[in-house]
Parts: sequence; C-alpha cells; structure tokens
Amino acid sequence: MPTIQFFLQHCAPALLPLAFSGLAFAAELSGSTMGRKPLMRDFMGINFHTFQVEDPALYAQAVKLARDYHPYAWDIQGDTSVDPPFPSTRQKIKGDTETIDWSQIYGGWVNEGMRVDACLTAFDWVRDHEGFKDFPKDVERYGKVFAQTFGPGGPHPVVEAVEMENEPGSWPTDRYVELFTALATGIRAGNPKMKIATCTMSAETPDQWEKPIQAIEGLEALYDVINMHTYSFAKGGGWPGFERTYPEAPGIRYLQTVDAMLAYRQAHPAMHDKELWVTEFGYDAATPEALKTADPKWIPSTDQQQAQWLVRSFLLFAERDINRAYLYWFDDKDGNSFHGASGITRNGTPKPAFYAVRHLQTALGAYRFDKVVTAQVGEVYAYQFVNDDKHVAWAIWSPTSGKETSKRVIPGAPGKPARAERMAIADGKPEAVVCQVTPAGLDVNVGEDPVFVFFAAKK
Repeated sequence: MPTIQFFLQHCAPALLPLAFSGLAFAAELSGSTMGRKPLMRDFMGINFHTFQVEDPALYAQAVKLARDYHPYAWDIQGDTSVDPPFPSTRQKIKGDTETIDWSQIYGGWVNEGMRVDACLTAFDWVRDHEGFKDFPKDVERYGKVFAQTFGPGGPHPVVEAVEMENEPGSWPTDRYVELFTALATGIRAGNPKMKIATCTMSAETPDQWEKPIQAIEGLEALYDVINMHTYSFAKGGGWPGFERTYPEAPGIRYLQTVDAMLAYRQAHPAMHDKELWVTEFGYDAATPEALKTADPKWIPSTDQQQAQWLVRSFLLFAERDINRAYLYWFDDKDGNSFHGASGITRNGTPKPAFYAVRHLQTALGAYRFDKVVTAQVGEVYAYQFVNDDKHVAWAIWSPTSGKETSKRVIPGAPGKPARAERMAIADGKPEAVVCQVTPAGLDVNVGEDPVFVFFAAKK
C-alpha cells in the first residue's frame, strides 16, 4: 500500500496538514445562522487520501462524509495551459505506471453511502516546480472543468464540495486571495450546485497554516463554507512535542478559535448563510514500539484517549453552530512523529478509536443535537439529542483527563431510561450501563468515556 512518503514524493511537504471558551457563549451562538442542526450521520466525517483508501466500506461504518486531499499537480502534470484528461489524472501515480480515474475512486466512496469533499491542493508545488503558463487564468479554467466533470448533475457526479486549498502557508495572503478568486470563479462557472469552501481560516491572528477570514471580505458570492482546522494542543504544545490534551481543557485554542469564527460570522450579515466546517481535528496514538525510535519529546495520546477525545470532540462541535466535522486521519502505519499515528485504523485494522467513532455513529447517527442539559466545567457534561420521531438520548461524560468515574445525579431526565451504553473501544456489543431516574434526576456513573442514555418514548 502506498505510504505517506509516496504522497510527499508526488506532491509536496505542504500537502500534509499540520496542522475554551465558555459553553454559554457557544450556546448563545448555536442556531444563529444554520437553523436546524444536522443529523449526526450528516455531521461526522473523515480525512482520506485518494487510492490509499483500500476499504471504504470499513470507514463507512463510522462516518458518512469523506474529505480527500486532491492534488492539482496530478491532474495537470507540468502543463497548466491544457485541460486535464478528466475523469483521469494526466500524471501516472500508481507505481509511476498508472493514472488515477477519479470517478472510480470517488465513486467507490459514494457507492458506500459517503459524500465527497475534495480539497484541491498542491498549487504551490506546481508554482515552485513547474510554473504556471498563465496564472490565474489556468487555475480558473481548471476549476471550471473540474466542476463540470465531477459536480452534481455532471457526467461523473461524485464530488459534492471543493475546498480552495488546504493550508496555503507558502502563499502570501494577497496571492492566496488571487488563487482563491480564480479557482472559485471557475468552480461557480462550471457548476453552481457545487459547494465551495475556503482554505483553513481564522478570525483571530492566523497561525502559519491559516489565512485570515478578513482577507476575503467582499467575496462572499464565491464561497458557501468557512473551513477551519483545529487541534487541541496543550499550552506550549508545539514542536517538537506536539502534545495534545483533552478537548474541554480550559485556556487552549481548540474551541476558542472556533467560537471566535462563529462570533465573527454572526457580526457580519453577508456571512450569515455560510456554513462552518471543521475539516481537521485529531490525535496521535502510537505503540510503545514506535516510541522507541521517536523523538523523546514527542507526546502522543494513548489509544483510550484518542478514542475518548475524538468522540467528545464530535459532541462539542455538534453543540456549536457547525455543520460538519472531519476527523484526521483514516489509517496510519504506527508512525513515530506528529500525525504519524493519527489513524482510526492501523494498516487497515481498527484501533479503539475506530470502534468508538463507529459506536457514536450507530448510537446517534439518526439524532440531532438539541440542547445542553448541564455543563459543569471539570465535573460533568450532558447533551441532549433528539431524532425525527422525537425520541430523546443523552450523551454524558466527565470533561477531564485522568479522573476516576463517579456517581452523578443529573436533573431534568425526560423519562425512564430504556437503555444506556458506554462508548465502545472494541468490536461487539457496547457495555451496558446501569442507571435510574430518581426524584432528583438521572442517577448514573460518569467517566471520561461518554455514556449514551436512550429514554423510553412517551406514550
């Protein structure tokens, strides 16, 4: 199976993504522009990379949204003035002997019930290694042909949305805006039904990978989605340790930057119809064997933490005015550095995180976030979800790391629990949890693994 090193060889290092505010603030923003919350099955996504995804049916058990890093360089191979031979690449990728047929790759994902978001990237690689014949006209033409070919209603309708680059850190902001404008203009002309997302953006001072959302003010007609990447780095958790912490940790940028973007959007009426997608978040979980050769300063999470923090992140994002969230990454090789162990599978075999995310999809896929039941920082969170038949479920967890399970009484139970189950970390039936409703509320043991409680339907 091709490796990340193969990806780097054919694209560019920049292609690999490197990448608390109060809940009351988030609740205030929730629903301000998006209206009805999405079903969780329409909310949860995963990051893929092209033909490296050998078993899309496996991942479709866990998520229904697929994001792909789609290299522009593969499509044009050295001549930006000529239209790509879509649905295939011009460059021979597989073993340097075979081109890729995007309609087959993306079509395979669609056939498993997934919806595809293609992040168009590697424009900087073309700029630096081959050069554009006529920038930005070449990019605009490419966008038009891509949308005509792969967009809704086209001859190969396998792509629902496209992103205008991933993390364009090597592009000065003004030049990125030029790239964005040309590419988005082409996409709009080629297929106005195709959703257009920005690169990763920030409403605050951007880091080296982001662009400021302020830079595209006035260009609202050219995009539909604000795109963000966020990782729950601990304070001081940059290179070389890249330590990540639990998602609810006070004082980290993880949720703060998302809330800042929500506030910015709310303050700008021209952006009120824009969706917000978090297209990268995730955690490394390597084996002791990998750590033997790792930088001793690198601090990955454990398998259990990766599972907990991914599921809890999905819940935290669902509570906010966010339309989609894509975890990073699908499969790893037990790498010994940042992003090298971020898969929910390893060499195609599920890790605990896979089972946890799949369980979340199975448990709440047909439900929408409804309300915060309680949010006691450092103690207990409980969120209510409701399906279209008005059945109610609660997700309950301790928003901490390294804290023991303890008994909690949560007021406001909407009825008697029909069943309760703890987040799965292995195949098979999830662990049943004993809970009961008392005059004081729902009595349940709560820990850092979320518990899902399903209440009996009211007659």
